[in-house]
Amino acid sequence: MIRSLAARLFLMGCLAFFLMGSVLPDSKYKTPVGNSRWRIGRTGIVANIDLNENLFSDMRGLKERRYNFASGSQEELQRIAGEFLQGYVDQKVQVWLNGKKCLLKVDRLERLDNSIYTIWISIDDIQLKSTKNILKINYNMLFEEIDNQHLNQALYYFSNATGDALRRMFDYSPAVGEHDFIASSKSWELSFDGRDVPALEKTRVSGNVAAKAK
Repeated sequence: MIRSLAARLFLMGCLAFFLMGSVLPDSKYKTPVGNSRWRIGRTGIVANIDLNENLFSDMRGLKERRYNFASGSQEELQRIAGEFLQGYVDQKVQVWLNGKKCLLKVDRLERLDNSIYTIWISIDDIQLKSTKNILKINYNMLFEEIDNQHLNQALYYFSNATGDALRRMFDYSPAVGEHDFIASSKSWELSFDGRDVPALEKTRVSGNVAAKAK
C-alpha cells in the first residue's frame, strides 16, 4: 500500500532539490520530476498530471504561443488546455485497454498556489472485462525536451469517485499500484481483475494490481 500524500510530499521534495539545480549557471536540469495519478473506474478513467512551472514551460511549442500561464486567469488556463495541451497530450500519451486504443480528453488545466500545474485528463466509455484486464500506457511527455532527464511516478486507484471526492482520494488515500519510470521505461502495462473495480455506487479504493515495465 502506498500513502499517496507521503508520495506527493516526497516528489515535491525532489522538485525543490532539482529546482536548486535549475538556478545554477549553465544548468540544463529544470525540475525534471512529474507525478501522475490514474483513477480506473467502472465506465471511465480520470488522470491528472502535476508539473512544476519550469517543467511545464518546457513543453515544446508552449513558449512560442506566448500564453500568460504564470499569472493568467482561469479562462486563459482553459484556453491553453484546449488550444495547446490537447494536441500535445495526443502526441505524447497513448493508452490502450485490452488492446483497444483509448481517446484521451484534456478537461482542464489548474495552477496551484505553489506554481504546480495540474493537467486533468479523462477517458470515457471504457469496457472492462469481468476478469483480467490489461491497461497499457505510453507516456512520453517532456522526455525529448529535456534530453530524457525526466523522473516520473504514476499512481493507480480503483474507484468511481468524481469531483471533490476524487481530489481527496488522490491527496490522501493509499494507491493500489505504482510505477516509477524514466525514458527507458516510459511504456508499461497494468494487469488487474475487473472484479477489483467497485460497482458504480461505490467509491472505495481496493484491489490488487501488478504493473510491469514494457
